[in-house]
Amino acid sequence: YVLLLMISEDRNMMRGIKRKDFHLSNLAIALKRDVHEAAILIYLLDPTPLEIKNLDLLPSLLHIACNSGTQKWPAMLPLTPTSASIALIEILVTAFDYVTNNVHLASLSSPTILSKLVDVAKNHNLEEGVALAAILIRCVRLNGNCKKFLSQATPVDPFLHLLRRKEHRAKCAALEYFHEILQIPRYGAHPVKNYSVIYLSL
Repeated sequence: YVLLLMISEDRNMMRGIKRKDFHLSNLAIALKRDVHEAAILIYLLDPTPLEIKNLDLLPSLLHIACNSGTQKWPAMLPLTPTSASIALIEILVTAFDYVTNNVHLASLSSPTILSKLVDVAKNHNLEEGVALAAILIRCVRLNGNCKKFLSQATPVDPFLHLLRRKEHRAKCAALEYFHEILQIPRYGAHPVKNYSVIYLSL
């Protein structure tokens, strides 16, 4: 926590930390012991996708992301553990080959975890929203159960919020997400009645 406060005051400190071979394995141990701030430091150290995979962080990252509503973090931190965790999860489900990505996605595919990830999208945080859109898109493509659940449970407003942002990547993420959702066969009654507002927002 002290390191994070120092980094928030001077981002150049990250270069000094990296030069001293700050061991990711130590941070991984701290994260697995429920030190949520370690997720931020791992993200800021910018490890390679393979390094993230080898640290076996996915269960801990999911725990943080799925319990984001239970913690309040100081605004002075460079980002929240939730944002860092979601960004690292996005890497784990998109940066590898098809089989490896799907192995990671399988850990996200239960309705309990998906519903909590969908809830995080309601924070209207740009970075979280873009990363979550990428994660949920992969989940939709994973299997029929994910498709069915997300077609019924996905909220429109958080992704409309992304669509209305000025940032190009936010618009692209939202459009790709809506494109996937709108292709899902409807199960029973139409789960979302106001998809027409998507087109009015373009």
